[in-house]
Parts: sequence; structure tokens; C-alpha cells
Amino acid sequence: MKLWRSLEGCLEAELLTADGPGAMDAIAGAGIVLWDVLPEDALRLRFRVSAGSFRRLKNLTDRRGEKLTVLRRQGIYWRFRALARRPVLLLGLLFLFCTQLVLPTRVLFIRISGNKTVPARQILAAAEDCGLSFGADRRAIRSEKIKNALLGAIPELKWAGVNTSGCVAVISVAEKQPAPAMEPEEAGVASLAASRDGVLKSLLVTRGTALCAPGQAVERGQVLISGYTDCGNVVLAQRAKGEAMAYTAREIQAVLPQTSLQRVRLLRTERRVSILFGKKRIKLWFGSGISGMECGRMYREYPLTLPGGFQLPVRLAVDTCSVWETARNTLPEDGVRGHLQTFSRDYLRSAMIAGSILNASETMTRQKNAYVFSGRYSCLESIGVTVREQTGETNEQGS
Repeated sequence: MKLWRSLEGCLEAELLTADGPGAMDAIAGAGIVLWDVLPEDALRLRFRVSAGSFRRLKNLTDRRGEKLTVLRRQGIYWRFRALARRPVLLLGLLFLFCTQLVLPTRVLFIRISGNKTVPARQILAAAEDCGLSFGADRRAIRSEKIKNALLGAIPELKWAGVNTSGCVAVISVAEKQPAPAMEPEEAGVASLAASRDGVLKSLLVTRGTALCAPGQAVERGQVLISGYTDCGNVVLAQRAKGEAMAYTAREIQAVLPQTSLQRVRLLRTERRVSILFGKKRIKLWFGSGISGMECGRMYREYPLTLPGGFQLPVRLAVDTCSVWETARNTLPEDGVRGHLQTFSRDYLRSAMIAGSILNASETMTRQKNAYVFSGRYSCLESIGVTVREQTGETNEQGS
């Protein structure tokens, strides 16, 4: 079938007539073109006719009392005519065609490569600030601009680059190598001073000059071991080292309400769904989202992942809020005393550099619906802290 006839559309038909030659003469006289005419028997003729001439042929045969039957429809014309009767399919095909034209020009996936310590989320946030995000135009992406933005926003990076391939943008980065840490004891002159008031029990000097002796009372900030050592003609300046153990006194006061709210029974569970597009959140629920004491909240995010492991920058966030019935409970005095005593002593030990509690005097009273716990402790602890010395000459300037 020729291309023009396929575009115009044709029909294969059968004509039932008692006067075959007369029917053909009438059809030719009406200007109707037939092709592939084939007589099947004395009463039937099979032929092909264009879709545009079929209506005229049908009217002519009806006037002559002949029967015209359509056997088959052929050509592209009938394909498109069938699609026109299915608008949903037609719209879907049109959408796919438009998508095929638009998607290759957009960035749909972003990959990060080369990062080890810098989080990928931090790199994506910095790239989004300079225009590289989901749906960005590939032609508008400038690798040099994004590189400068990433290096300026993330000091841990020493190099960055962006390459695009189809709908995928790959951000390649290189991190700076961490500089070797300088040993603090090797830098400058320092002395060992008291961190709090106390009475020295022992003073161990491994470097520097001792300025105090065991049994001596010292104040906070007083130098115990100096970093300067008089060697006769010269003064040796170094970093003092040692350990000072002293008897100290500490006071702690802790307050706890007499009543507290406790969850008794689960009333209901509410789920709040949001859609995250990059940094933007679209809430599919109403309200502020602020929960009270009677609510327990669990938050989870579900990224949209396509086959092949590609993650779109679209996430589904689900807040699950459990609403509980609460009841006010009065705390027993015996249990509160033990709890506050344990808390105070643990806090005291964590506040020490090193040491232990020797003696304790603890009391607990009720004041304005609260338990007030007071404790006085005698401790043996390390009080030596390193203090950097200020060096340099002023040349009598500013005096």
C-alpha cells in the first residue's frame, strides 16, 4: 500500500449485485476510483476504495438496490481515528512525548562522590543554595560557580566539581587531609595552678619548680609548680608538669518537685504526613505540631527510591503522636532522698579531675511543694590545672 493511500485510509469492501458491469459503469461515471477489483463469482465483486469516497459509493449502491459490505479497514488514518476515541490513552501518549522532550534537560538525580567525613546532606544543602537541586535546568548549571560555593560553604573541602550525564548530576569532592595535632605540652611556657581552694596533701613535680609544700593551704589560681627554673646564670622556661592532691570542701544543692505527671493509659494514636521537597515541607494536616506532656512523638522519613538505587529528593515524613492519659503522682520522700543522694555524688565525682569523697553531711527538707537536698562533702582530689604563661618584653612601652 502506498504511503499516501495509507495516510488517507482505505477500505476493503464487497459489492453484491446482479449487474456487475452496470455497477462498475455507474461507479466510474460518478468519479469514484476503485482499485484491486476482483470478481469473486457472478454476483460478488471485491475491491478497495478510499475512506473519503466510501460515503459517495455507499449512497450510489443504496440507490441502485445493491448491497455494499465492509470487509476490512486499512491504513494509518484508521489507527489515528481509533486513538481519537480513547482520549485517556491519547493524553497519556502526549504526556510521555512531552516528558521525553523535557526530562533530558532537567536534573532529577544528584550523586555525591569522594566524601568521607563531610555528610552528603551538608553538600546537597550547599549545592541547592547555588541552584543545583531537583528539577534544575542542566543548561543553567555552571560548574565553576557551584565549585566556588561549595568550597566557601564547607571549609573541609579542598576541591569540588560537577558533571552532568542525562538526568544525573554528579558532585565530586576531595576533602582536606587533617593536619597533625600539635602536642599542647610542647607549645609555650606554662605553670601548674590550683583549680580551687584546699590544703595540699601531696605535690609531685616532674618538670618545673615547686612553689608550695604539702600541708600548705592554697587558693584558687595560686601557682603550685612554676614553669620557670633558676639555673644560676640563666632561667629555664618550660612547661610545668606534676600532680597536686589536696583536701577540698564542696557544697551541692539539688531541687526536685514533690509531684510529677505519669502516663497511665494510651488513648489514641495520630499520624501526621508531610511531603519534603528538598528543604521545603508540605503539610497534609492542620495544626501547629506542638505536643504536650501527654503526647509521645516518633518521627520517620521515607525517601522515594527508584529501581536501580536512585533516590529522588522527595521524602515522605510521618509523625506518629501517641496521646496518653496522665495522672499526677506524689513522689515518696524515702525514694527521693536516695535518688538525689546518688545524683549529687555522681555529679560531684564527674566534676573532679580525679579524686574521691571522704566525708559527707547531707540533709533534705520540703519547701514550696519541692524537695530540697543539700550536701557538704570533704574530698581528696587533684586540683592542678595548666595555666599558660604570658611571655615577651614590653620595652617599658605603655607604662
